[in-house]
Amino acid sequence: MRSRKIPLVLLIAGLFFLGFFREFVFENINSHLIHLKNQDGISNLPGPLFIFKGWSFSALYYTKFLLVLLFAAGFFGLTHWAVSIYFRTSAYWKATAALFLGVFLLSLSAFVLGKLTGFPEKGYSTARFLIEFIQSPLALFLLIPGLTLLKEEKN
Repeated sequence: MRSRKIPLVLLIAGLFFLGFFREFVFENINSHLIHLKNQDGISNLPGPLFIFKGWSFSALYYTKFLLVLLFAAGFFGLTHWAVSIYFRTSAYWKATAALFLGVFLLSLSAFVLGKLTGFPEKGYSTARFLIEFIQSPLALFLLIPGLTLLKEEKN
């Protein structure tokens, strides 16, 4: 157990770091989008995100969707790696993928349904709430006890 504790702790720390970095990126992009929408002349983009300074509202808005995919992929990779270390097998990659894909599809459905029904704000806020689950350590904290119970049930 000791040999896998350190990598597991590092991966969990990595998930937290990625979560804070994700929050930093999206909060600053959203702030800049408000600036672009209001055309108030005040942009507070920090140094690391200066590349977005000259972008149009629509280009930056749609780039957020790509960033969601990239962050979700990063969280999936770290979560799968942590699950593999914890259980000493990569056999649970399907369960990890199913959780991430399922939550992603639910989030996408909420977003599209909000647009189609004329309630885009509600669809967006629901989609955002759901997608944040797989863009945080919470997915790992659900998978480990869930897969432990599944493993014990099989034995």
